[in-house]
Amino acid sequence: LAKLVGFSPALLQRNFNLVSPSLEGLVMFLVPLIFLSLGFRNRKLAWVFIAFSAGLILLVDYAPSLIVLGLTSLLYLGLIIFKKKSEGAKSLLAILLLFLTLSAVGISLNISEVFPKSLVSFPREVTLDLQTSWQIATEALKSRPVLGSGPGTFFYNFSRFKQESFNQDPLWQVRFDRPVSHVLEMMSTTGLASLLFFLALAVLAIKSPFPNLGYVFQPSPDLPFLNLVFALIASVYVQALYYQNVVLGFSFWLFLGLMTGLTAKEKDFNLTGLLGKLRISRTIFDKDSSGKRIILLTSILFLSLGLIFLVFWGSRIYWGDFLYHQA
Repeated sequence: LAKLVGFSPALLQRNFNLVSPSLEGLVMFLVPLIFLSLGFRNRKLAWVFIAFSAGLILLVDYAPSLIVLGLTSLLYLGLIIFKKKSEGAKSLLAILLLFLTLSAVGISLNISEVFPKSLVSFPREVTLDLQTSWQIATEALKSRPVLGSGPGTFFYNFSRFKQESFNQDPLWQVRFDRPVSHVLEMMSTTGLASLLFFLALAVLAIKSPFPNLGYVFQPSPDLPFLNLVFALIASVYVQALYYQNVVLGFSFWLFLGLMTGLTAKEKDFNLTGLLGKLRISRTIFDKDSSGKRIILLTSILFLSLGLIFLVFWGSRIYWGDFLYHQA
């Protein structure tokens, strides 16, 4: 039927999705969203999304996604156990234990032997293995430790620093333009400067809300905010264990921006100029309105992204017409 309608052959593949060229990228995108969905007000919708996402993660059987799910669930469990004030967190505790069990089962078992092949026979993505990625990234870092070899130049580092044994690999003729990890790509192409800045930014954003989490475990927890914290933590793990595409990069910076806005404290700045003193008040952290603010900020970010997209493609079209007329 799809062929009769005239769909592109790419749309007919079993691994087709709008997030990534592969199902591995899709499940890496779904893991942070699982933790974010724990705070949905519509519980039925949240349960449907969690069940679908967890089932797909198990069937795809991609080890990094299972590791991210397990590590984030373990951190969340540790926070709940450390904060013993909550009486309404029993259901959340059960869900996190289920995630942790799912992660352990997926890592320890060979899913292809448990489920029918018709369910788990997905096309697998070909990426550079972690050992080779680490070896090339460290060699490139030793060569240019501060600023790296430059953005988008991993293919140069790959050709220069790959070991001779790689020529015996079945993929010896492939010239990889990125490692399996975005953090390793930053380490090799932009050096310690960008890597340390990325880590510092992530740590500060994750650390900033914890002084304000005292009220979270009261009888009326503000789950949307708390789950945003662990969605951001899961996104940091994703950056460390998988390469970055447009959707994964946008979701990481979206979570980071929302976290920064929601944890901003009131500060006054006095700017003396032609108009005298100008008082600028930053956003006050408000536990009663964080859910509404998440929706508002998300809407603003999506509108901004749409505007940037239109300007970018409009300028590309204009530049293409200009070059055509010049030719």
